[in-house]
Amino acid sequence: MFGLRFFFALIAISMFSSAVRAETVPLPAELNVTADCKLLWEVEAKGVQIYKSVTGIDGKFEWHFEGPLATLTKEGKTVGWHFEGPTWASADRSMLKRRDEKIPVVSAPAPNAKADIPWLRIAVAPEDISMGMGKDVQFVLRINTKGGVPPTDPPVRAGIKVGVDYTATYQFYSGAKER
Repeated sequence: MFGLRFFFALIAISMFSSAVRAETVPLPAELNVTADCKLLWEVEAKGVQIYKSVTGIDGKFEWHFEGPLATLTKEGKTVGWHFEGPTWASADRSMLKRRDEKIPVVSAPAPNAKADIPWLRIAVAPEDISMGMGKDVQFVLRINTKGGVPPTDPPVRAGIKVGVDYTATYQFYSGAKER
């Protein structure tokens, strides 16, 4: 229970500054959430985007995205983790996951698309609605990305995994479930 209180205390402290920052980030129109959505909190991610080499249709080796692995921080303190699924887990043990495979992930190129992974809007749902952080969250935005693109050199054999450093800002929004 302490973890949940700590997590929400950090959120409450930073809501005003997060809202101000959200207004200054130029979001591509396709990532905008509906007017009834409210920014609940914002965290910084630092980690890797994991790629695995596979044999492509043409028989050549290529990089295939497997998932992220990142630590989420707020004001320098670890508040959770982000990993394959996509999934976001809080220090209070609550988790958010992509809501429905039928709802597409909306993507927009990062300002420096050659070096940085795309910005995203993902519809999410809590794994357990009785647990803390995610019960009101409907969308997660990944913005302000740096790094994370697959290696430019092709892999030399199948099965190799690499982790490419990335950072991003994740914003968590309440609001309408359908988009």
